[in-house]
Amino acid sequence: MTDELNRSPNPHRLHRDTRNRWIGGVVSGVANYFNVDPTILRVAAIVLFLFPGTSGFMIIGYIIAWIVIPERPVEVRATSPEEDTFWRGVSRRPDVTFSNLRYTFRDLEERLRSVERVVTSEEWRLRREFRDLER
Repeated sequence: MTDELNRSPNPHRLHRDTRNRWIGGVVSGVANYFNVDPTILRVAAIVLFLFPGTSGFMIIGYIIAWIVIPERPVEVRATSPEEDTFWRGVSRRPDVTFSNLRYTFRDLEERLRSVERVVTSEEWRLRREFRDLER
């Protein structure tokens, strides 16, 4: 219970994906975090493993990541694709997310002002009165 209270509302974190794994779920978890196809990262990891001098680094790096990166917890609630996309952007680029939110609210404010201008206009009042007379 206390773990859930202390958790961030952002469900997008780097976890090992043990449901879609080959070995430990590290590559699949990184692919989920960056929203790319795990197959692409697996092929890249295999290619890097085959280069001379990188295989030892790849093995050690994978084992360390396997130990350090936590396993993906069971999802308590399902998120919509829009919400998931929002949280992915928040966790990687918060300044861009803030800018996008500011733009969205400015756009909503301008639209609201436009509606307010129309509703409070004399033309709107006249149309409403004609509509009432037709009934």
